[in-house]
Amino acid sequence: MHTELTQQQLGKIGNTLVYLAGSVGELSQTKALKLLSILEEMSVAKYGYPFFGVDFKVWMHGPVIEDVFNDLEKETPDLFGEYIKRAHYDSDLFLPNKKFDDGEFSDNDISLMEEVIIFARHKLARNLVHYTHRPESPWAQTAKKNGILADLQEKKIQVTDILVDFTTVIKDNDYLLERYSDAVENLEFKKALKK
Repeated sequence: MHTELTQQQLGKIGNTLVYLAGSVGELSQTKALKLLSILEEMSVAKYGYPFFGVDFKVWMHGPVIEDVFNDLEKETPDLFGEYIKRAHYDSDLFLPNKKFDDGEFSDNDISLMEEVIIFARHKLARNLVHYTHRPESPWAQTAKKNGILADLQEKKIQVTDILVDFTTVIKDNDYLLERYSDAVENLEFKKALKK
């Protein structure tokens, strides 16, 4: 089981999945993946700080944390199995497998998760796909900048290693751009220290 995620990132993503699974009604794999990217986007837009500080890749169906996608594809998740489990009544849905632990979360994080829950509670997964694919979204802007948007939309390309540029939501705000740059640099430094 190889992952690019640190233990801290695994814990924060896992507990976010617990929180979402207990709050948004039905949590499918697609809905979970979309909500994780929406949290990252909203955090950058509002605070100039990444929510998870992990790589989201530009895939046909939207921004994806590859390790999360691969784990949620499994009948029984390895990385996140302690956090979520498949619903016995519908194997396409996930339920919390433990109580939410807020140890990784700031007050701003909790507030942002509540905003996302209010935003997504009554939306179907396909509505969230439309949201993450809107023309001004980081996913669409990154795909366009890299010349692959049409190929993704026409289903000629399914996956890429291109990283979503979340700074597209703050491109006109120097303060947030600098804050984001500092935060990413700090996260990279911490990650390098743990290797």
